[in-house]
Amino acid sequence: MLQKHSKFLAALLVSSTLLAAGTATAQAAFARVDANGNVLTFGGLNALSATVAHSAGTGYYEVTFNGLFGVSGPNSVVVNSTAESLQYGVSNNYVVSATTSQITVGVFTWVSNNLVTVDNPFYVTVNTGRM
Repeated sequence: MLQKHSKFLAALLVSSTLLAAGTATAQAAFARVDANGNVLTFGGLNALSATVAHSAGTGYYEVTFNGLFGVSGPNSVVVNSTAESLQYGVSNNYVVSATTSQITVGVFTWVSNNLVTVDNPFYVTVNTGRM
């Protein structure tokens, strides 16, 4: 009898574990952005759209994700970015704002061997926390 129901019990255990974890353990949004500030691709469990605000030559981008996010503010968001570069490209980021419908992150790109900000393609990933 136990063997007959083992697949059901395993599926129930996995489903309840994922349900308990919720979207907090999932990647909420991600984007690949070119040097001109164009979104090349985006996605994630909670993202419905992604846009970028950028002034050419500044090395600064603001990426806004619209969707349904389980956040209570900027402290509920973890953001990571990586510069796409062949030589010395670096990126840094921070959370500008975060609501249940929109998360905006700022991304700086520069060249590490001379510390000059440059427009550079990058990848950004947003994860949401439980607090």
